[in-house]
Amino acid sequence: MEAGAIAEMLTDKLGERVTASTVAYGTTTVTLDADGYAEAARLCRDDPRLEFDFFDCLSGVDERDDGFAVVAVLWSTKQRHRVLLRHVCAGGRDKPVAPSLSALWRGANWHEREAWDMFGIEFDGHPGLAPRILCTENFEGWPLRKDFPLATREAKPWPGAKEPEEQHAPAATGEHAPAAEDDAPAPAEGEAAPAEERGGTAAERADRARAKAAEARARAAAARAAAEAAEAEAVAEEGIAAQEEAEAVAEEGIAAQVDAVEGAEAVAEEGVVAQADVAEEAETPAEEGVAAQADAAEEADAVAEGTDTPEPGGSDMTGAGTEDAADIEDAAEIEPPAADDDEARP
Repeated sequence: MEAGAIAEMLTDKLGERVTASTVAYGTTTVTLDADGYAEAARLCRDDPRLEFDFFDCLSGVDERDDGFAVVAVLWSTKQRHRVLLRHVCAGGRDKPVAPSLSALWRGANWHEREAWDMFGIEFDGHPGLAPRILCTENFEGWPLRKDFPLATREAKPWPGAKEPEEQHAPAATGEHAPAAEDDAPAPAEGEAAPAEERGGTAAERADRARAKAAEARARAAAARAAAEAAEAEAVAEEGIAAQEEAEAVAEEGIAAQVDAVEGAEAVAEEGVVAQADVAEEAETPAEEGVAAQADAAEEADAVAEGTDTPEPGGSDMTGAGTEDAADIEDAAEIEPPAADDDEARP
């Protein structure tokens, strides 16, 4: 949808609750009263021609005498168009209040808390603005309000002032800006007093500001040097601890090496003893075998001697047998007498 068409549609739907609308750089800005702000947000989300399904951001605006305004930026991921809903808060500068959009988009919750933390704008219907999310809990005042006092602007005017109201603002003239009793923080310990209490010309106040800045830089440099020295000392202590740990590990390694050598020597000695035992055990059977062999040889010799020598009173069976065998062989060699040829013939 075109930017101008979005403004026309909201104006047709909401009528007098739309107090103004502008189109710039392709983006529509619609200003609404309190009732129209919440109703326009709901319409932007639910109308199928708009479908603003993404809450982009919300900002607070300090408009000085007109009080405060809030601007909600909505985006449609489907229609690819954007709209800004602007609302001037009720309550002026004393107690600005705006309707909350956190019930329509959960993303509005954090942005409204931020606007309250920076500007002090209350959001009616928000589930809980406290605790503060950017300032500390004991911080006094609202730091993005234009009347929030800045010590540096009391000593030296803002060099970037271009608008007439900025050039003639109380901070630019060196005077303390008026602020509500609840918004003005008390001077902290060591902080310079307001300009009207110090007195002096603008040049003198500028000199004092420069001197304070130089002191602050010197303190920061001393703090950095102390931090660097502490860090170097911590690194040195870590190095010493690492060296001691390495020495302990080396000692443990040496002890382990000695234990290993002693264990190896003990194992070697046990091996030598075992080898000697095995050799002794092997020599014993060999000696027994040699003795048995000698006994067997002696028994064989004894048997041989007993066979050659006749026993007393006995007959020499071996000699008789030998002679009988010789006689038989001789008788066999004797040829029988030859017979006459006549007798041999039939």
